[in-house]
Amino acid sequence: MNLPNAVLDDKNNIMLDITFLLVAIPALAALLISLLPSHSYRAIRAMAHLAMALELVLALFLIFSFDRTLAGFQFVTDLAWTVKPKISLLLGVDGISLWMVLLTAIVGWAALFATGNIQEKVKGFFLSYMTLVCGAMGTFMSLDLFFFFFFYEIEALVTYPLISIWGRGDRKYAAMQFTIFSVLGSAFVLIGILALYFLSGNTSLQIPQLLSGFETVPLAIEIQRRIFPLFFVGFGILAALWPFHAWGPIGYAEAPPAASMLFSGILKTLGAYGLIRVGLGLFPEAARAWMPALLALALVNLIYVGFVALAQKNLRLLIGYASASHMGFALAGIACADVLGISGALLILFAHGLLMALLFLLVYLMEEKGLGSGVSDQGGLAATWPVTATYFSLAALASLGIPGFANFAGELTVLFALFNHFGPWAAAGALVSVLLTALYMLRAVRNLFFGPEKELRHTGEEPVRHFWRHAPLVLLIGALIFSGFFPNLPMSYFKTSASQNMTTLYDR
Repeated sequence: MNLPNAVLDDKNNIMLDITFLLVAIPALAALLISLLPSHSYRAIRAMAHLAMALELVLALFLIFSFDRTLAGFQFVTDLAWTVKPKISLLLGVDGISLWMVLLTAIVGWAALFATGNIQEKVKGFFLSYMTLVCGAMGTFMSLDLFFFFFFYEIEALVTYPLISIWGRGDRKYAAMQFTIFSVLGSAFVLIGILALYFLSGNTSLQIPQLLSGFETVPLAIEIQRRIFPLFFVGFGILAALWPFHAWGPIGYAEAPPAASMLFSGILKTLGAYGLIRVGLGLFPEAARAWMPALLALALVNLIYVGFVALAQKNLRLLIGYASASHMGFALAGIACADVLGISGALLILFAHGLLMALLFLLVYLMEEKGLGSGVSDQGGLAATWPVTATYFSLAALASLGIPGFANFAGELTVLFALFNHFGPWAAAGALVSVLLTALYMLRAVRNLFFGPEKELRHTGEEPVRHFWRHAPLVLLIGALIFSGFFPNLPMSYFKTSASQNMTTLYDR
């Protein structure tokens, strides 16, 4: 395990690094917010903005400081917790998780600009918000399976109050369903972790040690076959793999906009990330046998859920089902189980998180000016909202996988991997989703902005007028375009770490 840039205290045998700060800052912000008076709205919001600005700066620092020629984990924090079983707060990043950390920082910062509608129980909302960010950062960087589960479970449980208290419509039902499926997925993961500990004979749940040990003495195939299905189902539920796809869109539709951005941009990404990091990394032989099933279910996500999105009349539900459908591309890339497919899947996950956050932020800005929920409720808005129309059109083009956006580079990479491993029929099946995406996204753009004007059309001021409203939109679109024009930058990180850490799966 690489430990460059780590600070070692020989007396206490403690290693701390920037990864610790990325988890500690939102946790400290949540603590400070809890100590502030409930009526100190400005101070509470300022604390959240300061924390997320620091998170974004630190995430960018990681990108520029990371040595992408090395495949091991870097910027490692190691805080011992128990001796037997050996459990540590072991945090670190490699090329696989590095860009997911950046995604969390970008979306977490941008989502703060969708909190203007939070006027009641402001303190509780931002306390939950910072806890959610802390959980996401901890999950992506945890190299000990115990803390991997610990951070994810914190994040999953905080979704309930975010939807049920600050949501809208049938928020209680949406919150309950969202939480039940999240906890159900994490329950399968917990059982898998416990099974790995008791059946493998290891005294440690640290991923680097497990990977190193299994390279020397591979885990018995019988044990792999018992454990892998638990992670497959658990992470599949979290990633909205069909038939567990419907819980997300309802939650997104009823959640407050900032929470919808975090849920759609980060939560589902954690499921796919866990499948790569834990499922394929630790159980290569069993995983290989399940990859055809994963591909079949991913194609159902792409095609069937795409048709479901096409049938939606509510803009939030349309985006939610589009998110579930697009996850099929990432899952199909994972099913290829090679460096090319995994790298494409990771780029799709990064692009998907940015795109969903962008779309839900635009919906919030438009609803703030009186836009209805129905896709066909308004028309001809481009005449009075030209800037908003431009942003939404760019988001729609990114969703279509137009060249110049990261979505295109990731999907094209996955298509090549599908063709190589499963043949032209698999690639053709994935391409059907591109046609469906064009139908429902271009229809939404036409109806909202360029279709016939409706009597109910709102004529208020442009939703995107001031600099502070442009800032998050420019960051999200800029990240999509930058990684679309220079996809080899993130792909070089992905390929180096994937080829090194998962050779047991690829080389057999």
